[in-house]
Amino acid sequence: MKQFVLAALAVQLAAFSFGGTIIAENSDFEVFSTGPGGSNLGDFGVGDTGGGSPNLGRRAVVQFSLTGLSGSTVQSATLNLFLIESRLDQFPDPGTITSSAPFINPGLGDTVVLHVADYGTPDLADYNAASIGNDPGILIAAAVQPSGASMSINIAAALQQAITAGFSFVTFRIQTATETDNDGLNDIWFFASADNATASHRPFLSYEVTTSNGGATTPEPSTFLLAAGAAAALLTRRYLGKQR
Repeated sequence: MKQFVLAALAVQLAAFSFGGTIIAENSDFEVFSTGPGGSNLGDFGVGDTGGGSPNLGRRAVVQFSLTGLSGSTVQSATLNLFLIESRLDQFPDPGTITSSAPFINPGLGDTVVLHVADYGTPDLADYNAASIGNDPGILIAAAVQPSGASMSINIAAALQQAITAGFSFVTFRIQTATETDNDGLNDIWFFASADNATASHRPFLSYEVTTSNGGATTPEPSTFLLAAGAAAALLTRRYLGKQR
């Protein structure tokens, strides 16, 4: 019986590693320099505006639930986005529109990802909400024309900060370094949003973490079965030994 207790304790004290993906919340949204842009229709824009409401900054905010990750230590994590289209100097002028690689760069400097606080109801404050630290940084560098639609950026430090702080979500804002070039024309990236019809295009986090059984995450049942099997084998050998 002593061996069984020791085996059970070993399982309880062990560190468990696991990974997974988290799809963005459907509450992701774009916000203009004048206020929120309303519900997404499969995408969100990052850049500036043309047409009837020209030279507005346009940014996107996206968040991911941290359910099940309480107490975890992040080993690696990435934010994954899918680029649908880009526009340069477009509307009312024809400009340039690309919906496949290489995507034209809108020309508003680096496109960056900031780590921001969780939002409640989207409002104008989300446009300039301050970074809370551990910003992932540059997603697309100035003048780079992406050679593919899928892109990712390291968010391990931001994810660890959010977990340690006990946040319910980890939240990011995507924006261009230059708010607008004031030419009255669209200069913009369009990324797939959480309500995009193609599930594989929706924003998601991929992660690898470790956690102990003392945390909120419960180890896989198979782990306990293996330990129980080993303990049972020990007891069987002791029993048979006594019969000789």
